[in-house]
Amino acid sequence: MEAGIYRKKIAAAYFDALQAGMTPTECLRETITEGSLTLLGNRSVELRGLSHQELAQKVWEQIRPNAAVLCAVRGRGARIRQVMAVVTRNLADAALEFWKRHAGMSSTA
Repeated sequence: MEAGIYRKKIAAAYFDALQAGMTPTECLRETITEGSLTLLGNRSVELRGLSHQELAQKVWEQIRPNAAVLCAVRGRGARIRQVMAVVTRNLADAALEFWKRHAGMSSTA
């Protein structure tokens, strides 16, 4: 699943959100949304039935408890790298969980 997420797009979304003056939380949510869109676009067959909004919401719920720590990483470059890693990992895990549930249901149907 991770191969379906373009890390450069996540980094660009975070950078663009920073440049637009968004809050750190809004920047994180923008990166999650961008990552979910790219993942679902690149893995549309495997993830049929999952919306990018649903995926983004699930990932936000996972990241939210630690968002302040992530946003407190010093240095823009280091923060962007950390955001990319955390968002990518959580998106891949959530998508894989969905895929396993979905694949299990379609094999029993």
